[in-house]
Amino acid sequence: MRTLAHATRTLDDPRQTYDVLGNLIAAVRSLGQVLDQVASVHLDHRDLAFTDVGDSAAGAAHADQATAALRGPAAELHRKCSGCRIPALRTNRLAPRGRAEETGPDRSERATCEQA
Repeated sequence: MRTLAHATRTLDDPRQTYDVLGNLIAAVRSLGQVLDQVASVHLDHRDLAFTDVGDSAAGAAHADQATAALRGPAAELHRKCSGCRIPALRTNRLAPRGRAEETGPDRSERATCEQA
């Protein structure tokens, strides 16, 4: 994520945004998956959970609370990830042509001269 944040500080070409969104969606999806997996560990091993004073019932309750606390954000990330597909698809439909200063008559005259 740090690399992605650094790489997107300046983008020279709007077409790069489609790849950036794809990488971002994948990273968010992975983060949600990690949260789900950590939640599952708490749930699967709740019988091993104890408080500092050795209370297994309270330890199991804490494990359940930790599971719920992790699953909520994981589900929210999955929803957000699904919502990012539409902007990514719209970004993919963009067809940038070039900068305004590059599309004037001088550019087309240069192209004609270079082809000759």
